Amino acid sequence: VLIVDEADRMFDMGFIDDIEWILEQAPVERQTALFSATMPPRIVELAQQHMRQPDRISVAGREMTVKETEQVSYEIPRARK
Repeated sequence: VLIVDEADRMFDMGFIDDIEWILEQAPVERQTALFSATMPPRIVELAQQHMRQPDRISVAGREMTVKETEQVSYEIPRARK
């Protein structure tokens, strides 16, 4: 299993060659998941080159994915963490 999370940030930081090398060394029979908040052309190209029939899941910005879900956050003072 190979998971690349924040691929767009890794590319921005100059790790494209490292990611491609890892993908080239990985066995052909593998499960690959690529997660990215954005899909610039270079990431789309990488997915097409190294993944078999990848699915692309998109969510419209500022739209709740599940209306029944209520999100809550609690701010905790640093001393109590």
